[in-house]
Amino acid sequence: MAFILTSHCIRLTLVVIGLTAVITFGQTALPLVDISAETDHHVIIAEGTETVYQGHPTTVLMADGRTMYCVWNIGHGGHAGPMAVSRDAGLTWKRMDDQLPDGFSTHENCPSIYRLMDVKTGTVRLWVFSAKPDMPRIVSEDGGKTWRELPALGFDCVMTFSSIVRLKDATYMGFYHRREGESLVVLQTGTSDGGLTWSEPRVIARVEGKLPCEPFVFRSPNQKELCCLMRENTHQGTSLMMFSSDEGETWTHPVATIWELAGDRHQGVYTQDGRLLIAFRDRAPNSPTYGHFVAWVGTYADIKNGKPGEYRIKLLHSHAGSDCGYPGVEITPDGTIVATTYIKYSVGPKKHSVVSTRFKMEETDASAAASLIGDRSAPFFQVQTLFKTPEGERNIRMPSILTAPTGTVFAFADGCSIMRKSSDNGRTWSAAEEVAPGEKLHGNIILDETSGDLIILSPSGPDPYLYRSTDDGKSWRKEPVTVSANVLGQGIHGSSPIGIVAMEPGITLKYGEHKGRLLIAGRIQPPFGNNNQEYWMYNYNTAIYSDDGGIVCAFYGFSTADVSAKMPHGIFVSILDEAWITGADAQLP
Repeated sequence: MAFILTSHCIRLTLVVIGLTAVITFGQTALPLVDISAETDHHVIIAEGTETVYQGHPTTVLMADGRTMYCVWNIGHGGHAGPMAVSRDAGLTWKRMDDQLPDGFSTHENCPSIYRLMDVKTGTVRLWVFSAKPDMPRIVSEDGGKTWRELPALGFDCVMTFSSIVRLKDATYMGFYHRREGESLVVLQTGTSDGGLTWSEPRVIARVEGKLPCEPFVFRSPNQKELCCLMRENTHQGTSLMMFSSDEGETWTHPVATIWELAGDRHQGVYTQDGRLLIAFRDRAPNSPTYGHFVAWVGTYADIKNGKPGEYRIKLLHSHAGSDCGYPGVEITPDGTIVATTYIKYSVGPKKHSVVSTRFKMEETDASAAASLIGDRSAPFFQVQTLFKTPEGERNIRMPSILTAPTGTVFAFADGCSIMRKSSDNGRTWSAAEEVAPGEKLHGNIILDETSGDLIILSPSGPDPYLYRSTDDGKSWRKEPVTVSANVLGQGIHGSSPIGIVAMEPGITLKYGEHKGRLLIAGRIQPPFGNNNQEYWMYNYNTAIYSDDGGIVCAFYGFSTADVSAKMPHGIFVSILDEAWITGADAQLP
């Protein structure tokens, strides 16, 4: 295995909170923030009456960050006709039904509004597509001032486009579903002229025993992947999801989503800090908010890796069972989330209304944190003593902790000389044991996420070595390594060796050109490699890495290249709360 020193100065702050239990949540134990009764956050766009049912809205936010349009239909899956515009980011609305083509009121079932640009001409168009007959449509080319009806697309569908995504070549891809015998299938079609013409649709999701529908498609944060969430209309489990890494040319086979995302008609946005907020009608089995209008907060990685996310929000309460959802979700420049749905807003004879709820993430984040704390007089963290210094001996120091792919939590101390393991997320621990009985180690731990191996690296002595476990820490074997000096000639024994025991555990780079690279921070202490205070001004932090750690038993023969030559823009980790990796490896999913 090759670990190469870099001469770039890496400033790293290590904050030790303590070795504490890992908090996990079951299906219904994920924090739930209930803002459904906060009527001061609500805006009624169209109020239902005893005879008029307002249903199935979608919204679009214009480029100015303030103009917002909303369209919906009358009756459950009924005829189109209504449209409203807001000039203040959804705070107030004005109806504009009389500005729309006469034929629009004959269109049926869940009109959806989108803003598309014709890249060839620069023309920006607003489109409203409906489901029947044969996916009819109206269009505006002046920002919504005037509208005209164009011929229907001729696509057989249950619902019109439930999402349209811009591709890297500036064309668009639309997604919808239709019946196929007793089943439902999801289709995609493309347009290269801003919505005027569309390609022949093709089926991209057909699942035996399931009914996929209402696809919501969005990009990963690094723009390299498309994710498609789908309603599963048998409601015998969770929703479905699939992914494409080639701009929709191919898709993975649909699989179940996490329980927390089980619902109908997903729509969402990326928040200002890069998380996802996805709203939907809750259909998660045994959910306390089943049938209501809810949102899930988490990351793209949570979705892809089957993690539950951070928390859920009850947005609005449905007084008509599960007859709600079909949302529009927008985020304004100041970070306000505007989530719009149709819902029976109150008890009594009034039918469904079109309603928005408005909030900011810092508000719901604070409520979610408070729900975790619960009794403020009780300790929030569970504190455990994992390693105790034997009487008369020097202090046990330098803790490290990580979770293996198996779920086993490892706690190390004393340069990784001793360890304890937990198979229940830190609630209970095995007895302390020596990694190498009788041997004092001076290393730190790295999880090689390519192979799943645990590696304790000790690079500072005259004979650098590592201990490797391939069986979840049950056994360890010692292997020699070679460490090359950095461009300053430092980092190896006899010339200010690198120390890594007081640093964070290492990582495996997951993305970019150097995917699979093992990287760990370290410290070099010129001129003599000791910790005398008179030389502290010469200390600097750095990093070492290896590109051959994923090959079992092939940890010999290191590259001598400096990391700056291997990584075009280098790696920089700043002090305190400003941490980043630049260059190719900055691309997260």
